[in-house]
Amino acid sequence: MRTVRIAMVGSSPCDRCDAACCRQNGHEYAALIQGDGERRRFAAFSVTIRVSTPGGVVSERVLPYIAGRCQFLGPDDRCTIYEDRPL
Repeated sequence: MRTVRIAMVGSSPCDRCDAACCRQNGHEYAALIQGDGERRRFAAFSVTIRVSTPGGVVSERVLPYIAGRCQFLGPDDRCTIYEDRPL
């Protein structure tokens, strides 16, 4: 799986965030857990899903949505684990 990281130039727009990425809007899960460190940190909050890829079916650990929202999205639509969030 290819990972794309986007760099922001200038001030962060996070104060204008409407949590669109953290609510279920067409994708199946809130976040893909990558690497051993993330797997350990988020083990209690993640589930295993099976994903079809061109190379076959693989198992991945993901953070599922709960009631259509990321389980770490606060009541004010702000990330409660922003500094420690998964990639």
